[in-house]
Amino acid sequence: MSTETQFSSVYEFVDGFLVMMYPTTQVRADDVRWTSRWWAHPEAVMRLTALWMRYEQLRQAEPATYIETFLRGHGDYHMARLMAPEGVFDDCRRTDMPSLPLKSDPVNGEKEK
Repeated sequence: MSTETQFSSVYEFVDGFLVMMYPTTQVRADDVRWTSRWWAHPEAVMRLTALWMRYEQLRQAEPATYIETFLRGHGDYHMARLMAPEGVFDDCRRTDMPSLPLKSDPVNGEKEK
């Protein structure tokens, strides 16, 4: 089995494959929960990188069926999470909005140094 990847980076994977698998129409374009600046959202980059790596692994392990396996078991799940109401890109429908991490208090009331 070859270890050569189809896409050399997550950026190539998103631009060369993923955005074409989850298209929209001109009428719905303003309502789609996505941003062309997806790479500015660390939580999105993490999910999309995981998708890219899984895509490449499946492409080599299951050459005849990898697309169906990838979309059904991985792509559809993560894209639904990223593009869901109140998901990562919900506030990016008309303009890109930066993500803020969830708040977390120190354990046992200890303050950060």
